[in-house]
Amino acid sequence: MIYAVGGRDDTTELSSAERYNPQTNAWQPVVAMTSRRSGVGLAVVNGQLMAIGGFDGTTYLKTIEVYDPEQNFWKLCGGMNYRRLGGGVGVVRMPQHESHLW
Repeated sequence: MIYAVGGRDDTTELSSAERYNPQTNAWQPVVAMTSRRSGVGLAVVNGQLMAIGGFDGTTYLKTIEVYDPEQNFWKLCGGMNYRRLGGGVGVVRMPQHESHLW
């Protein structure tokens, strides 16, 4: 699957998300994030998509939301020390005993 999350249209920042299924060659909406986010950093950790920082149209964000594709649900998951827009995100392999962090 390929996900498109947040961003900005002609007038406002977006909270919407959708996924592309290459087997069906179709985009399908998924539940929206709790916050609008343009310039959001994205990462996949343990099968869950993380939306990190961004801009909601008023302020830069330091919050993190995690999407569970099995439940089709976003949840807030803490925050960073600093607000970020367009931050780069990397993923490293995490030991199983640390996966409870998300």
